[in-house]
Amino acid sequence: RKSELYKRGSAVQGVIGMGIGLEGAESVLEAVAVLAVIVTVHECRHFLAAYLQRIHVSKFAIGFGPTLLKFDLKNVECSVRAIPLGGYVGFPDNDQDSGIPSDDKDLLKNRPILDRLLVTV
Repeated sequence: RKSELYKRGSAVQGVIGMGIGLEGAESVLEAVAVLAVIVTVHECRHFLAAYLQRIHVSKFAIGFGPTLLKFDLKNVECSVRAIPLGGYVGFPDNDQDSGIPSDDKDLLKNRPILDRLLVTV
């Protein structure tokens, strides 16, 4: 069984090229780090798809749980959270406190279907 795990680990190392093993606490930290990078890239893609189309974005977060770091970037509340197992991009579409009229053409909900697909897929 152990040799089978090493074979799988070698395959992962070859594919990812990061030298990730499958044993011990280090491998758990490595897996979490890789997942955090994947989540960050994934959420950045959603954010950039909206930003480049000038669709309003109100929040951008990497991780869930308690906030470790928070800052504003061009009217977007950005945060890094304690649990790096996900993230989200928030849109002010249903936020009545945003001050953006509900018929604003740059709200995600008011954009053509193709624009929305580019952001959400």
